[in-house]
Amino acid sequence: YDAPVSEGGEHGYGVDGEDKFLALQSVLRRFWRTDTDGGAFPTEPELLPRAAILNGQPVKMVEKADLLAPKTMDALSPSPNATDLMQPMAMERFGCYYGFVLYSKVLNKTIRKNQALSFHRGPRDRAHVLVDGVLIKTIYRSNASDASNNYTFGLPFDAPAGARFQILVEN
Repeated sequence: YDAPVSEGGEHGYGVDGEDKFLALQSVLRRFWRTDTDGGAFPTEPELLPRAAILNGQPVKMVEKADLLAPKTMDALSPSPNATDLMQPMAMERFGCYYGFVLYSKVLNKTIRKNQALSFHRGPRDRAHVLVDGVLIKTIYRSNASDASNNYTFGLPFDAPAGARFQILVEN
């Protein structure tokens, strides 16, 4: 993502190698007024713990939750907007511009092992494909099979009629 600061707080760099954060900071400093803008120009905050993992320093996780468990889903989406659709719509059509959308269907027929399944024009970021709560595949936007951002794959086993097929899309 061509940004001055990444999601993890690291500086972004242009194709010329220039630090975009420092360049933007330099411009902002020229317009900063200590008398009206709250005193001295703010200092850069420390990186979040996520960056410590990248530097080989462990971060202790003390709690966990089953993402797809009903209790967790209720906490994450206290007012679920379940919608019956013939085919999935882009998450933005639901008014969800970031976060997660879970598409779920109970299969009415078996999907055979290696039968071609396709994502057309997506995902824009990442999609996790599950069968009965078991992660089968994670698809990243950069994994597209062709220039139209289509992606085709097969399941590693038969998914029988009655199985729950889910796609958790992350944006």
